[in-house]
Amino acid sequence: MENDETTSDPPSPERPAADRRTELSLRADSTRTTTLLLLSIALAKLALNIAFHGRYGYFRDELYYIACSDHLAWGYVDHPPLSIFFLSLTRRLLGDSLYAIRFP
Repeated sequence: MENDETTSDPPSPERPAADRRTELSLRADSTRTTTLLLLSIALAKLALNIAFHGRYGYFRDELYYIACSDHLAWGYVDHPPLSIFFLSLTRRLLGDSLYAIRFP
């Protein structure tokens, strides 16, 4: 069983430089493709948010969050305190408009 065909030799650490360059190039292309895909999704979501932003007013959950941001606490039953802190900070810096509350 010296020459068992099911076992393979470990890859040689001394691969030709062309193989290494090709592998690095493929990784870079894959990273670029992934980055462009994520950026495209983010821009599409932003475009949809902007397009449909003015079509309706405050939602009841937004009003609830706004009310909670008037009374900051260390914890809430149904949402994390840091999100309410950020909303409170946003309201103090940018005001209570829909654009100010929804986009940051």
